[in-house]
Amino acid sequence: MFCQHGDRNGKRSPWLLLVFDTSNKATSRRIQQARRAGELRELLPRVYTSDLTTDPALLVRRHWLPLLSHLYPDPVISHRSGLDAQPTS
Repeated sequence: MFCQHGDRNGKRSPWLLLVFDTSNKATSRRIQQARRAGELRELLPRVYTSDLTTDPALLVRRHWLPLLSHLYPDPVISHRSGLDAQPTS
């Protein structure tokens, strides 16, 4: 899990902004229950967010570094993305 807590209708969510599913069955079960209850939504496969209103593409663009580092441990960012510290497209 990563980032600050999400904001739902002016209320602070108990979930972090980005939630990464794990191989831990209990944690995975809690995430799926929260998803069914409408507390989380899927952002990417096995990646969820407690932000239920922001456009998913915008969330991915804003938080691309933690997403990338979770999906690809120890990434090397080079060329234009590395220089600008943001995706090029």
